[in-house]
Amino acid sequence: MSIQVSNYSTPKHGHQANENQDASKPRFHPRHGTKTLNYKNTEIPEAGFIFAVSDGASEGLFSGIWARIIASCANPRSGYNKRLNAEVLQEWIRKSLDVWGRFMRKRMLSRMKLGVPLTKLPSWLEEPALEEGGFATLTALQIKPKGDWSAVAVGDSCIFQVRSKKLQFSFPITDLIDFENRPYLLSSVYGIDEETQIQLKFSPRLKKSNRWKSGDRFYIMSDAMACCFLKRYKMGEKPWIEIENLGTKGPASHFEELVARWRNEFGMRNDDVTLIRIAVK
Repeated sequence: MSIQVSNYSTPKHGHQANENQDASKPRFHPRHGTKTLNYKNTEIPEAGFIFAVSDGASEGLFSGIWARIIASCANPRSGYNKRLNAEVLQEWIRKSLDVWGRFMRKRMLSRMKLGVPLTKLPSWLEEPALEEGGFATLTALQIKPKGDWSAVAVGDSCIFQVRSKKLQFSFPITDLIDFENRPYLLSSVYGIDEETQIQLKFSPRLKKSNRWKSGDRFYIMSDAMACCFLKRYKMGEKPWIEIENLGTKGPASHFEELVARWRNEFGMRNDDVTLIRIAVK
């Protein structure tokens, strides 16, 4: 079997690449262009492959860094046979909080040596911002052997599964109105807060497992693109066709061109946009 993974990301219109607060696993490196991985004739390990998108919230402190930490800590353990669920997510967040703590200590020490403030905020805003920390979503997909996949999500980044030119699943959001609600977020200070823990425990929308077949496509998207994708699907369109054309010689074959078109023609919100495209054969 083979898995081909393509990773795309672009910042808000008018912003620089280093201002992009989205993150992903595998990690996207803007200066290297699109990241494409091929796992050809590779036996999928029992722990599976993990793919994830984390979207840093603009209102948080260092949310882009927090998103990168979360995405990088979304890893299966050797010999780890569990499907993704709230327990696995808790383990990832504990690791992420440890990494965040080391990052903050290192930043504080370096800033103290330079004699400069920890952040660019006015002093009267810095302390409450530090108390709040960063916020980010996380949606992760685990592809395992024998056609098994599972996913976990906190927030409004989404996974879409397409088979035989038909949308099979939309996860965790299936109704456009849900994009109008404030998403649940992971905090760099509190990890998973009590309200989000309750949702993870009792809501089937936040954890799911299912089957994949050869030829299936998975698309993991941050919220702006996911909302536009779902809206177009509800209108009877097949937006995944354009996504499959990325990297070809067709129109809007570059991700930035596709994003600009969706913003101009379909009203996609101006936000950081990340897409992971996965083909299983």
